Amino acid sequence: MKEVRKAGGTALRQTATAAAAVAVPGAGVPAHSAAPKLLLSDQGLAAALGVGFRKCLELQSEPWAPKAVLLGPRLKRHRLEEWDQALAALPRQDRATEPAQLQRSRIEGAKQGTSGGGDAT
Repeated sequence: MKEVRKAGGTALRQTATAAAAVAVPGAGVPAHSAAPKLLLSDQGLAAALGVGFRKCLELQSEPWAPKAVLLGPRLKRHRLEEWDQALAALPRQDRATEPAQLQRSRIEGAKQGTSGGGDAT
């Protein structure tokens, strides 16, 4: 749509704005698809897994972790499907393990005849 205005003896022509072009269905910028991203950055992977950035980097160094897709010397991306499969294949832990320090304290306490590793009164 062109609009002609006369200002000071010269004609000004104005074309349709980008907002007006987008308002027309099928014209302008294509709509974003609702499909999830195929490749994720480290930050995107951390958000998808629900962990912090540092934990995400630690998980990447685990032997069971899928390898990243290298798109360049400094550009790596991750496939969420591979991470989902790797995490699903991990063995489940039936019960929570006791930290080694607490276990050692309990054992030493049992040797001394106290409960919980404290001094007997």
